[in-house]
Amino acid sequence: MKAYAKTKPPVRKQSLREQVYEELRSRLQRGEIGHDHRLVDHSLAEELGVSRMPVREALLQLVSEGVLDSTSRGFALRRFSVDEIREVFEIRHLLEPSAAAMAARAVTSDALKRLGEICAEARKASDAGDVRTVIVSNAAFRDEWLSLVPNAHLRQEIVRFSDYVQAVRLATLQDKIYREDSVRRLDSILQAFSMRDEIRAAAAISAQLEGALGAFVAKLEQK
Repeated sequence: MKAYAKTKPPVRKQSLREQVYEELRSRLQRGEIGHDHRLVDHSLAEELGVSRMPVREALLQLVSEGVLDSTSRGFALRRFSVDEIREVFEIRHLLEPSAAAMAARAVTSDALKRLGEICAEARKASDAGDVRTVIVSNAAFRDEWLSLVPNAHLRQEIVRFSDYVQAVRLATLQDKIYREDSVRRLDSILQAFSMRDEIRAAAAISAQLEGALGAFVAKLEQK
């Protein structure tokens, strides 16, 4: 019997809409899109060097996911009420500690090294008052440990709900006290992963969520 070599399935190329969508999500996670920004499809199309249609489709996808709002002057970062933010954090509390425990079981030396580098970058940026880099580092840290979680559907849900609360990061990480506290919480999560301690990792993630929500509510109450 003739043996046939197994061929790998072709890698599917991203459509223009998917590429624009990923670029916009990256900008959101890096804190480059705030509540005062207006995203206009034809302006973005010109900036990205693509036609208007894939840009509009990507923006509408972010609207359907609850990240953006469509306004008469373009698309804007959605403003959530405190009750809505609390509900999102309730869901995150159900998902993320379990995922962190899985990550603690699966963590590798290479992953620990990358997480340590991200923590160091966040600490340095926080000391310098570089809020943008702290936001980027927080997102990179989350993406790194999430990549260790074997359940792809769980990873996707966590990313989706954490993207909802970009407003929390924008509001809280401007504050020096909370920013420093946030960096300390990253160190606690890293320490739990280093020990490969599932219970401690889950608790550290829960503490991070509680700290973020508490700081956001306190910030609103000051207004």
